[in-house]
Amino acid sequence: MSLRQNLPLRISSSVASQSQAEQLAQDLRDAVERTVENVAENEKPSHRLLPRAELVRILNYRSLQLLFMELLSGAPLPGETERFVIRRIDATLGRPSRMLLLAMFLYENREELLSLYLEWLDALLDDNPADYDHVIPSDDSIPFTTETLYISGVPERHHRYIFENQAIFKPVTLQQLAHHRINNGERLPFIGRQEPIKPGSSGDVMKAKIAHGHWEIEADHDFVPGNPNHPKVVALKIFKDVGTVRNMNEATRDFIMELNILKELRNSEIKHDTILLDLGSITVLGENKTPISHCLIFDLASFSLNDYLRNQDLAQGHVKQSHLLQKLVDIVEALSFLHDRLDTLHLDIKPDNILIFENGGIGSQYDQIWKLSNFGLARKITARQRDTSSQALTATSSALARPAVRPAGIYQAPEIHEQDTSQARRRTDVWSVGCVTLMVLALMVEGSKAVISLESSLLVHFLDDDSRHPLFYIRNDTYKWKYRMAYKYWYLPRLTPEKDYITSTGRQFWAALHPNLIEWSNLLLFESCARKVHQQFVLKILQVIFGKVLRIDRNKRLKAHALRKRLADIQQDWEMYELVPESYSYNEISTNLHLEKSPKFRKPQSSLQGQSKLPYA
Repeated sequence: MSLRQNLPLRISSSVASQSQAEQLAQDLRDAVERTVENVAENEKPSHRLLPRAELVRILNYRSLQLLFMELLSGAPLPGETERFVIRRIDATLGRPSRMLLLAMFLYENREELLSLYLEWLDALLDDNPADYDHVIPSDDSIPFTTETLYISGVPERHHRYIFENQAIFKPVTLQQLAHHRINNGERLPFIGRQEPIKPGSSGDVMKAKIAHGHWEIEADHDFVPGNPNHPKVVALKIFKDVGTVRNMNEATRDFIMELNILKELRNSEIKHDTILLDLGSITVLGENKTPISHCLIFDLASFSLNDYLRNQDLAQGHVKQSHLLQKLVDIVEALSFLHDRLDTLHLDIKPDNILIFENGGIGSQYDQIWKLSNFGLARKITARQRDTSSQALTATSSALARPAVRPAGIYQAPEIHEQDTSQARRRTDVWSVGCVTLMVLALMVEGSKAVISLESSLLVHFLDDDSRHPLFYIRNDTYKWKYRMAYKYWYLPRLTPEKDYITSTGRQFWAALHPNLIEWSNLLLFESCARKVHQQFVLKILQVIFGKVLRIDRNKRLKAHALRKRLADIQQDWEMYELVPESYSYNEISTNLHLEKSPKFRKPQSSLQGQSKLPYA
């Protein structure tokens, strides 16, 4: 027998009895609307959610006490109101919980649904709940289906409201390092507008916030809230259908490849702190259970090395030159780790993919951590070129082969310029990190403007297709080829720039370093560093990079571990000079280079960007 027969409950029309229900309804609506601030109007319906922490804050014990006292029109016996209220609070907050149900019915202050909720509690608390004609639902019943609504006694006129809004009240909770397969109707716990960070070769990266209470981390073999008090800011790398650029099968393939590379890196017995691993991943499934999008979750960096190189405000005043060189050594060490311990090629090393995390300190306490990121083009060293068919998420490391082909990039080695003729090896990555080293050196010595100027000077115009790409080298199918001998090295034993065949399975090309790059290195050493103690350190870096790294024949390049050692030795000397500068004095480097005197340069107008002219006297 239902308690409703003994205890009259109603939704009163009086101001006093409505105030608490209306106040809670308004609080719930406000909390939900805060999650879609700055979101486009047409996207708000699919992004609204009620964070768990907000639910607990609004439907606390005291607010429920006031609500149920208002909904009770009178006690069955004098002095028993408190007992009946407490029992209903316990039925709402206990296990299984019914907080989500109550929040959904309060959200638009639907009196008939609130009355039904009280009826369910009456039946639940009755001495014979089995006599109740309907199934008594709980939060576990969400999401409702048409069938479960009928058997719970929900009038059909409310079904549409529930179907349209129930996802709001049960957003997904993400667990660290887990892969989540989410139905399209479920609500992901991201709040606010997702802000684009950068487009990528395999997926776009967005800044997102995970609602507080919806990120869990593992502790003592269990999952506990990882962000109980505030949203967690993360970066999402998103893989989806992008019209003519990439279909969903290709997006799924790219996602699987990168996910499996990251899993293998994480599961290796040896870890490296300067390699950025994911925090977890998500696949959103459509009605037919096929993927409609994927994403990888990462810690959000303060900025990328590319941002740092180009923004003088970021780069000045915080970090010593030797410190920057140390961070670069860390990246080369991470690359050596990938090559020698994990047999993995990165194949996309560039400033955009080196992320910088600040520690938040001030002055001498300020520090940075540089991390190598984005394994969208990575593959195993021994892997053969894979096909383009889509693979299941259970794909093993044997499927990790990936062709290193794409449009030419400025940091890309000559041997992977031509599509479908990739000859990527360990030293392919070494070329890329050598190019990055020169950009960092430009920043260290001359500042951000020099970085931008150097990059703009490296534009290469190809003869056959009239395309233009910035590259650190030129080929014999470019307009610049006839100027390849325009500049000499003034700091290498071989003064004349070399040319060599590019290792390739396709057409054979000659290549040489970009003459403007050689010009820049001479000017950097003999003008920007003239009569400065650190000239000797810059000289050593240029001798390593131009003499041992940026070689067209990849077999003449250093391996990553050897490059790391050479740069580390230079870094230690530079750091010692910064610690005790009085112990160092300027030494004329022309003597060591067997030059009669330091060369004098005359900069032609727009020397880096104009036609090549001999800069040396």
